[in-house]
Amino acid sequence: MDFTLLKSRRILGFACVFTCCLTVLLIVKMDRLKVSSHRQQNVVRPKFTDLNVNRKDNSTRGHTSRLSADVPLMGPLADLHADLQVGTKVPKRDWMPSVDEGVNISETNAANCRYHVLNNGTILKGDIVKIRIDSQDKYNQARFVGGDFWFAWLDSKKPDASTAGKVIDYNNGTYLVLFLAAWTGPANINIILVHPSDATTFMKEVFWNTDDKLFWQAIYQSPHNPKATQTVLCTIESPGIWENKCIYPRPIANGRTSFVCDKPPGLSCSSIAQFRAHNKMITDRTVKILGDKKFLFEGRNYYQKISGNINTLDIKDSSVTFNLERLPNCQPQTPIPIIKGYWMDNQWHSFYCRKYNCWTDPAKVAECLRDKEMHIMGDSNGRQYYNGLIPLLPAEPADVDIQKSGHMFRYIKTYNISMTFDFHPEGLGSHWLKFSEFHYEVDILDQLVNADCNYIILVSTWAHFPQWTHKAIVERLWLLREAVDRLLQRCPGVPIVFKSPHPRSHPSFLSRLISSDFMLDEIRKLLRKIFATRGVFYLDVWDMNLAYPVSNSIHMPSTVINHELFMILSYACNSICKN
Repeated sequence: MDFTLLKSRRILGFACVFTCCLTVLLIVKMDRLKVSSHRQQNVVRPKFTDLNVNRKDNSTRGHTSRLSADVPLMGPLADLHADLQVGTKVPKRDWMPSVDEGVNISETNAANCRYHVLNNGTILKGDIVKIRIDSQDKYNQARFVGGDFWFAWLDSKKPDASTAGKVIDYNNGTYLVLFLAAWTGPANINIILVHPSDATTFMKEVFWNTDDKLFWQAIYQSPHNPKATQTVLCTIESPGIWENKCIYPRPIANGRTSFVCDKPPGLSCSSIAQFRAHNKMITDRTVKILGDKKFLFEGRNYYQKISGNINTLDIKDSSVTFNLERLPNCQPQTPIPIIKGYWMDNQWHSFYCRKYNCWTDPAKVAECLRDKEMHIMGDSNGRQYYNGLIPLLPAEPADVDIQKSGHMFRYIKTYNISMTFDFHPEGLGSHWLKFSEFHYEVDILDQLVNADCNYIILVSTWAHFPQWTHKAIVERLWLLREAVDRLLQRCPGVPIVFKSPHPRSHPSFLSRLISSDFMLDEIRKLLRKIFATRGVFYLDVWDMNLAYPVSNSIHMPSTVINHELFMILSYACNSICKN
């Protein structure tokens, strides 16, 4: 055989094999690039409703997004990242521990966290201010997980103004805060680490899923001898195996959760008269659940302000004006904007939907409520609505005025206005309450069968539920939604408002867990998910309350309540203010 020919054939064969392998590799590489491109084109990103934002020339405005002049400030922003590219790109952390390196890692430490204002150059009224938070632990090491719970707001004394910020968690230890520069002048930056992620994880994964956290005392009274009483222990339970218990199930309202009491010796279960929260047992049980995690809710781990590169913004004037009269009317399924509004001189300027300002006129309020039945139900925030409406009406004495702990009723014959407030059962009051006075929201809604459907419904149901298990509260809210659906089938278009939770005060470290703002925010998300897509107006008051320039409280000042009521009346009776 010709060895020269054989050698040539071998070389040619090797060349063919190499060419084939290279071709295959190129094909695979191209396919991967196509898949990557396809994924990037079809990635599902969170959609937000935000202010209408026009980008300024990046070379002259330092990548600062601006509101266009004289815009209505509402509308869909399909992709927040596309419009706010600078500062929204997920930052990389510079340090990672070696697998062979021994390290100490602790919870997020506010003293070592820093924020950085990303806007370059002058900040003008109408700018979107972007601030990056870099979280660190007590060893001054970068955190690589998210989940920290933050409060953020801007405020000023001159002018008297404030607004809350939107915090975006990148889940890698960095966060982005978005603010609207809503006024001209100074704006103090306030960024508070409320809870480190170790605390939020404990609350969400442990505390929220632990049973037997709620206890009451109940007094049973003999119908034949009022002095013959027995005091027993009560709780809420899912179905189980019980002996010698009094059970008060309400499956249409609470599903599988029931109010359960020890059977009082010598008295029937129907003789239950009064109840109140057993605070000592609640405290003892909470301490037991906390175990060695108490440190996460006290000292440097709770509500600590962090520092940054700028303490106060100097906002310059611009041509931007906030034409709030061009906002759409408040209505069911109203999109919830990222920036919800701002306070100026004790007036709430809403970007949510149009808040009419005619409600300071008692005649307008009376016209709105004339010939109406207003049913307010839920917790004591709902009672604030009931009490707050009375001074907004004309100074007309009530023809009927009933004041009970769990039920209030007011009737004004001149305008044919009925106002009712009902406190929900299983409240956590420290005073003795009459068991028979309390009614579930579901029962109240199902009893509204007036063919005229002349109802206005306000529901505030959140303040007493952070201690319920996640499963129990979700079931309760879905059953309430079914009752709302039944009412809307009977009375399409009847105004129904659900009020969101808001931050509150916490006088003790146990309160920071039992009624944590983080847990209230989780309930806010549940309420929004379950009700915001129904035929109801979901009034998200979190930012309005957080930004108001006083310490947060479970019962906010009348100024805040009034502006919440103005939003509600603007939804229920917007045509009246147009006249």
